Amino acid sequence: MPGGSPYATGKAGVEMFGKNAALELAAHRIRVNTVLPGLVDTPLVAGVTGRQPLLDGFLDRIPMGRPATPAEIAAPCLYLASDDAGYITGASLTVDGGWELSNYPDLTALSGR
Repeated sequence: MPGGSPYATGKAGVEMFGKNAALELAAHRIRVNTVLPGLVDTPLVAGVTGRQPLLDGFLDRIPMGRPATPAEIAAPCLYLASDDAGYITGASLTVDGGWELSNYPDLTALSGR
């Protein structure tokens, strides 16, 4: 992301901190996981979601075609904190509507299909 090195570095640091904390705390039966959200429709990102050309640029990269709701990010967090995830630690759960899968432009319009 051009101009996004502070943001990208921060996110990478949080993920690696989670992995290292999981390693250090596992012996104490403390689980640590990270959730990596994509675009979430909150007031914080209104500068993106409120400007259609900018929003369209994001939506073109999200296979699910929309931002997440806050509840769609909270639910995986609650799962990871629950007993159902009792043997999960050091994991990074990407919750982004498929964003990280879409590094290439959609070329289907050029394929003649």
